[in-house]
Amino acid sequence: MITNSRNAQPQPAGKTRVWNATLVENVKKLIENGDQVLGGTPFHEGDVDFRNADIVYDYNEEELKEIAKCATDIVYFANKYCVSMTDKGVRRIKLRDYQEDVLRAYQAN
Repeated sequence: MITNSRNAQPQPAGKTRVWNATLVENVKKLIENGDQVLGGTPFHEGDVDFRNADIVYDYNEEELKEIAKCATDIVYFANKYCVSMTDKGVRRIKLRDYQEDVLRAYQAN
């Protein structure tokens, strides 16, 4: 826990620290190596595949461009970031042509 000096109430470290890609990767490596992480993590319930929803994150220029691209192209977002549970575990999906057409229709309307 980290104490917020304004109100002296303990705050979870993930909510008071400003995270960025470098810090997240460093903490992820510590966790994967079995090392102790002091000061909290940005991960939901310690799972490095899921970030907490309420962390403060400082996006770099490249990340902001990627967010903008995802916001304007739903098919790009789906093909790059969406996953589905399969018989072989969680896998990234590749949309079929008709699925892309439906998503583009949703996005246009």
